[in-house]
Amino acid sequence: MTTTFADTLNQIHADPDTVQQGLRLYLSEQTGDLTPREMLAELKAAAFDPAELERELKRVENDPAVLNQAALLSLNSAWDDPESRESVEASLRHAKESLPVIELGIIAIVAMYAMYRAIPAQPVKVKVTTEWDGKGKYVQKKEVEHEGFLPIASVMTKLFKGR
Repeated sequence: MTTTFADTLNQIHADPDTVQQGLRLYLSEQTGDLTPREMLAELKAAAFDPAELERELKRVENDPAVLNQAALLSLNSAWDDPESRESVEASLRHAKESLPVIELGIIAIVAMYAMYRAIPAQPVKVKVTTEWDGKGKYVQKKEVEHEGFLPIASVMTKLFKGR
């Protein structure tokens, strides 16, 4: 029987801090140790509106429930890939062993970056249309909808280009 993500969290008695620190460890492994500054630069480059990105980062940073939900969403998305489960579980199990990051701004960037990386894996509908642009060319448009089961996930899909 396959263990679910929730089962794993319960087995290791993960609290929100464990989830957030586990996400930091997991993402560090997956990105080759990108720094929060590098993550933020990538987020800003991909954002339609960097000011809106900053507002959302502040919201994640200042709302513990949103921060935890963002971390859970990101890890759960990684868990959905059977090849990533071992790494996710190890990151959670070792989260309290490594030097913790206590600055919420850094954890918020990590959570937002992880969700940004997870967006392509979650589309629920893709619509491609071809239209005449009226100037002698055809233009293809692609609309991608993502599951909006959490407010933070809905916001993320609207923040970034090419998502």
